[in-house]
Amino acid sequence: DITRTFPAGGVFGARQLDVYNAVLQVQEAALAQIKPGASWEAVSWDARRRCCECLLDLGLVQGDVESLLENDITQLFFPHGLGHHLGLQVHDVGPKGPLPEVLTEGNVVTCEPGIYFIDAILEPIYEDKVKHWFLRRDAIEAFKSVGGVRIEDDVLVTSSGIDNLTTVAKRARDIEEFMRQ
Repeated sequence: DITRTFPAGGVFGARQLDVYNAVLQVQEAALAQIKPGASWEAVSWDARRRCCECLLDLGLVQGDVESLLENDITQLFFPHGLGHHLGLQVHDVGPKGPLPEVLTEGNVVTCEPGIYFIDAILEPIYEDKVKHWFLRRDAIEAFKSVGGVRIEDDVLVTSSGIDNLTTVAKRARDIEEFMRQ
């Protein structure tokens, strides 16, 4: 269960690269927190917080991080969870369900943040009496051609952190190099 966003033309455009690097930043921070004893909810919440920071940095939203989180603004751009268990099935179920509560050595999970521009999710919010204020519609419209970015890795939780089982290129320059081949 691996996802990479590659530029169709072989090279990331400026906005594509900005969104890609934002998602990569969120993922790298989340991967650094995955270890035995870590709360999956805390790792996921931090990923949402970092996503808010990236959305602000990209100029797609306005306000402060706390208000964005309280109003579920990240859900508009990152409408899925951070990841899930992997096992005999792609979306395997652990002892407490598809999402781990506390990570333990030997867990295999995905880490898959994303930022997307989905009309069916965003359009109704432009009419919402509260949430519309957070969205910078002109900026969102300028980024819509990006479509979305997801970066997904499968990781084994080890005694010292993780063993990243995904060997697909992840850095933008490496992806562009692969595309040139």
